[in-house]
Amino acid sequence: MLFQKVERREAGMDDNGDPGKIFTLTVVPVGGSDSSLATLNTAIQGVRNYGGKLIVLHVVDRDLVSEMARLENKGRNEIEQTLEKNGLRYLRFAEELADEAGVEVETVLRFGVAYEEIVKIADERDASLIIIGRMGPKGPRRILVKNVTERVIENANCPVLVAIQEEKTWKR
Repeated sequence: MLFQKVERREAGMDDNGDPGKIFTLTVVPVGGSDSSLATLNTAIQGVRNYGGKLIVLHVVDRDLVSEMARLENKGRNEIEQTLEKNGLRYLRFAEELADEAGVEVETVLRFGVAYEEIVKIADERDASLIIIGRMGPKGPRRILVKNVTERVIENANCPVLVAIQEEKTWKR
């Protein structure tokens, strides 16, 4: 009787049994919410522990720009500039946190539909993981509108980790 050798591979190990080689490039989208910061901290901790590189992405969502322009009775350009400025601030803060943790990081600001841009950058850079927070519409609106997290899970071509944890604030 022939027996096939079965090798056990521990979670977090690559084919050679070395830790930290499975996820070489992680994408994490950020916004200004407490949940986003908690997700960023999870991503930084994961990359610090297992190696690789982190891409922190902020998307100025065109649908949000339109909605805010309508509600605030302001021009799209003014709203877009404000959201871009905020996004750059979030990215600078994310870069500081990653640098403090000794994690290699790249920050990216994009304009478009949030879930599409998250999936697109993961595909363009051949990301091995997306870490995203669990946030979205609540109550009856949730039935009508899929949130960004759900759409990323449905469309991503790499694993997606949904980070659920205690929320923290953006304040230092």
